[in-house]
Amino acid sequence: MAWASKALGTPANEAVAAVRTGITIESIATPRAMLEVRQKDFWPACKHDADLSDFDNVPLIEGNEIVGVYEREKDAVRGLSETMFTASDASLLSFVENADTRKFVFLVRENEIVGIVTLSDIQKLPVYCVLYSLLISVEMLLVELIRRACRAEPEKWLGYLDRESRRKIEDFWRKSRQENLTLDRLSCASFGNELTAAHGLGLISSDESATLRRLNGLRDLVSHGKEFALTLNRALEIPSQVRDALEIQVVLDQKLKGVKGGVKPLSRTS
Repeated sequence: MAWASKALGTPANEAVAAVRTGITIESIATPRAMLEVRQKDFWPACKHDADLSDFDNVPLIEGNEIVGVYEREKDAVRGLSETMFTASDASLLSFVENADTRKFVFLVRENEIVGIVTLSDIQKLPVYCVLYSLLISVEMLLVELIRRACRAEPEKWLGYLDRESRRKIEDFWRKSRQENLTLDRLSCASFGNELTAAHGLGLISSDESATLRRLNGLRDLVSHGKEFALTLNRALEIPSQVRDALEIQVVLDQKLKGVKGGVKPLSRTS
């Protein structure tokens, strides 16, 4: 009998909701005092200013007041608008979720601009925390789905894996048992193993499996502390992956609740 509480003793959606409200966008912001700004009248020089070469959006000021933004991509000035502002205590997860359509925002507190967050900031440490919490909740839901589906035959899921995968799991299981670090063989499976088993059992559709496999790549980068947004194109992929993760979390949660005492597999035509 396990001593500790189950990981899903707190529902996954509640855990992610806590992350959404608990980690704010200000945690990755560049404070107002550290902003690279230029006088609005001299904005044409921004394009050739070596000190600004790493910035896609440069705040423009008149006196000490920010009045617009130089956009490198368009080599033009954009006046301030409502879409550029968000509260300094707004959700970091919500920003990352929509960062492909809202590539920068000014943070406002008490009617004052206190900083800026841009798409390039999504590789900062607080975002790793947010992404890991989201992705691990998805994996835990998947594991619980398999565990419940195989309640009558706890090892049934192993039959859908190849021989090498089963061997690795068995080795890991044997070592983990000696150190009292695992609950069952499913605890020793990789995310990829879990996906193969869940699809084989008919618990997830081909489309859902494909979505989860894409998320597995991001999960591996985040969990091992690797850079996941080194380029603009790669950074632009992260928001859609976050949206996929939020959607699949809801789907998996609904599957768990679908049949009392167990999980109803999908039809083989799914």
